[in-house]
Order: sequence, then structure tokens, then C-alpha cells
Amino acid sequence: MIWNIKARLLAGEAVLGYFEIAGSDDPLPGHLRWTPESGAMIEVVDPRWQKRVNTEHLTVHGLLGESYPITLLNGIVRTTVLDDRIKRIGAYTLALGEHIQPESTWDRAIYVSRNLAEWRGITGLDHSLPDSPDGRHHYRIDWAAPPVDEVSVKGARLKFATNVEWEIGLMPVYTLGSQQQVVVEPRRPQRLEALSRDYAMPLMALTAFAADRPDSIIEEHYVHRKRDQRIEVWRAGASMEPPEWRPNALLFYASELPDFRLSVIRWWRLYEKTRPALGIFGDYINEGLTFSRPRLITLHTAICGYTDARHGHRDPRKLRAYAGVADEITGCSNNVLGLFGAARDYFAHLGSPGQKYSVAEIEDGTPKVTRRAAALLQASLLAELGFSKTKSAALLSRHYRNWPL
Repeated sequence: MIWNIKARLLAGEAVLGYFEIAGSDDPLPGHLRWTPESGAMIEVVDPRWQKRVNTEHLTVHGLLGESYPITLLNGIVRTTVLDDRIKRIGAYTLALGEHIQPESTWDRAIYVSRNLAEWRGITGLDHSLPDSPDGRHHYRIDWAAPPVDEVSVKGARLKFATNVEWEIGLMPVYTLGSQQQVVVEPRRPQRLEALSRDYAMPLMALTAFAADRPDSIIEEHYVHRKRDQRIEVWRAGASMEPPEWRPNALLFYASELPDFRLSVIRWWRLYEKTRPALGIFGDYINEGLTFSRPRLITLHTAICGYTDARHGHRDPRKLRAYAGVADEITGCSNNVLGLFGAARDYFAHLGSPGQKYSVAEIEDGTPKVTRRAAALLQASLLAELGFSKTKSAALLSRHYRNWPL
């Protein structure tokens, strides 16, 4: 029944149930819909809830079907009828499996990002197709759990692990698949949003940077072992399909890190020190192959936030010495970085472009200078992870060989 309810929600169907605003003790019949773009929407059949003065950040509990519990977090009243009675409540966050409160704490979190599996590059799967003496072919698939990589960061222990899922039975098709996940075990139980901020967001920023392509958290679970509670969390946002794996498609792979454990520690420390700069760089990457004025401003903000917090200045030109990668690889000459700064000032403030660059030069050069400035930040972040200057140059050259900077 649980999987059927989830499948119906993901298909956009209305699922019947009973719902109540936490603390109201007034359950009402209605239905729940879910869309990836807008999130959850509850509509009650017989509106009796009176609109309160504060109608934001509502917690709504529900029972779908006969007994499947769900919780809307940070709900907002969307529609009222007659004398301000509530008809619809929406929320961007839906917790499935338990009735919880925003202050509920959890002692384990499990995250999967879109690029995590390809970045890790391990599955535990092996197959062979030997010929048998009688001329028949035997296809064999084996799975063995790869070693778990454990890393201690501020406030928690991270476990980079491989999970296996299979579907075998009286059917013509069997499936066996593996999944990469990061299990977070905080030193003390924390609220859902605190865990997401401190561990899911740095993970997504890391795998987006490593892959140099859009990323998102595609699975999110929380566990409290003493309470025997487990929830799955859905969040509204742009949906992304996993890309097809291609050899050497990423900027770098986990196996290429000079020291996996130390590099992950360095990333978590850097993310916290420069917050929110690396998250903003992730926003830049999530724009994909579209280059625009807002995207240039986003990248400039990320670079300045990083350089200010990490190096004590806001001059992208000074990053070249830290990254140690030749200008011929990143394309970041003084003229390019000067145009990058002039474009940011012009687009952000809509004033005069100054004396050095014309409006035409700024607008025509936006895609080029954006890509090159991003490569400079990538070179700096590779150095932060412990890559040598030679290795950073090789990774950037490999990554941009099909679309030279």
C-alpha cells in the first residue's frame, strides 16, 4: 500500500485521506496532491479550520489511505472560503512515514545527490558471460558491497556507502541495481533543516562542482533509532533526470582525489568558512549550458564571496597565483577578468560601462568571460582539495577539450 500511495502521488494523482493542523484536534476529509514544481497541496472537503492571524509555517498531519502518516512542514494557506475558513494548504516540504513536528530531532540522515553515483564510480556489480561445455551461454551477475569510506567532519561522521536494490520473482525480467548514498551520523540529534543545511547542501555543492553539471538531492531520509522513526522527505524544485554516463565526463572523480578522506574534510571546512559562496557556485552550475546576465552576476558573487572569506580580498586576478594554473588553460588573462568585472558592474547597476569596454563588447563577451572565470574558480577549488598544480591543469584540459575555453 505504501509504494502504491507514493506512486500515485508521483503520478500527480489526488490521494484521499484525513488531515488536521497540528494542535487543532479537528481532522477533516480531503485529498493530497504532489507536483515536483509546487510541492504538496491539501484540499479539504468540508472547510472548518478558521484562518489564524499567522497562517505561515503551519504543520499539517495527515493519514493517507487507511493508515499511512504524512506531515506537511512550513505549510501556507493557499485558499480560503466564506468567513475565512481554510480550503487549501500548500507546502514545499512533505515528510512521509510519520507525524512529526518542526522541532523533531534525528540521529541519522541519508542523502543521495544526482551526480553522486557517477562521481564515486563504484557499484559493486560484476558480470561474466562464459561459454558452457554444452554450447549454452550462462550470464552471471555478482554483487559484493564495496568498502564504506568513513570521514569525520565537524559535528558528524559521514559514511559513503553503496546500497543494492533488486526485484526478483515470478517475472520475465529481473533487476539488480546499486546506489551510492551518504549516511550522516551527527554527534547529537539535530533538526531536519539543520542536518540538511550542514550536510546535504555541502554534499550537493561538492558533487555539482566535481561533475560540473546541474545537481540536486534526489533522496532524503531521516531516522531516529530510539524512537524507531524513519521519514522520507520530498522537496519541491526543478526535477532533473540522471544523465547518461560517459567516460571522463566529469571534471574529476572521487578515485582521482589525492586523499579521499582529507579532501572531503577540506571541502566541508571550506564550505563552512566561505558560506554561502560554494552554494552560490552550485546555483551557477545548475544553470547548465545557458549563459545569461543573471548567471554572470551569480558567478561573480560566488567568486567574490569565496575570495573574501578565504583569501581576504575580492580581486579574481589574485586567484591565478593561488590556483597555479596557466592562463592558457583557464583563458583568464587580465583583459578577460577586467571585462568580467565590468560586465558585472554594468549588469548589476545598469549604469555606464566605463571607459575601457563598450556595451557591445560586454554583451558579446558575456558567455566567454563567464566560462573562463568559472574555470579559474574551479582551478582554485581543485587546489583546495589538495590537487597539485600539474594535476589541476591536466583535469581542466581534459574537461574542456571538447569546448575549449
